[in-house]
Amino acid sequence: MTGYLVIFILVMAVSLYAILKLHQLNAGAHHILNIDNRILDYEKKLTDSILSQLRCERKFIITKDRALYDQFFSAKEGFHKYLAEVLLIADTLPKKDALGKVKMYYGRYQSLTDQEVELIRKNQPYPKKWYEREKEKAADEILKELKNLMTYSRQDIYDRMKSLGEAGSPARKFAITTSIWCYSTSVDSF
Repeated sequence: MTGYLVIFILVMAVSLYAILKLHQLNAGAHHILNIDNRILDYEKKLTDSILSQLRCERKFIITKDRALYDQFFSAKEGFHKYLAEVLLIADTLPKKDALGKVKMYYGRYQSLTDQEVELIRKNQPYPKKWYEREKEKAADEILKELKNLMTYSRQDIYDRMKSLGEAGSPARKFAITTSIWCYSTSVDSF
């Protein structure tokens, strides 16, 4: 009777340990899906949005076509929306720092663009090449920080996957060892 009680306690211990490890695996996978993958999606949306703004803004400066400005404005609104959403889910300091820099450089880009559009509307002469260079610098910095954000997110995914693999290995060894011990104990009891 004592042997069966010991086997029962060991089986319960293995079950509880397995449940704990499965919970850890589930939490890690959940984090990857709900945080890191979403950040990667937002990084792509932000990159597409800034490139669209650059394209429309440049065409508008040349042609002064109102439809291009409307497209620019639409991409601008999308950028603000995506940036606000990704800032809410950023979970590490490097990601938050990269997004803070994106926000800062984007503010610079928007300020320059708004100034240039205002000068164009007033039909005033202005240093076109300087505005072009400064907007290009700001856009390059935005794209650089978005690339950093992607790198940080991919590294976090890799680290989480690695730790999930490492967490599963001891659980597997413990379960196999306990199962073998329980089997040998039960065989010896008969």
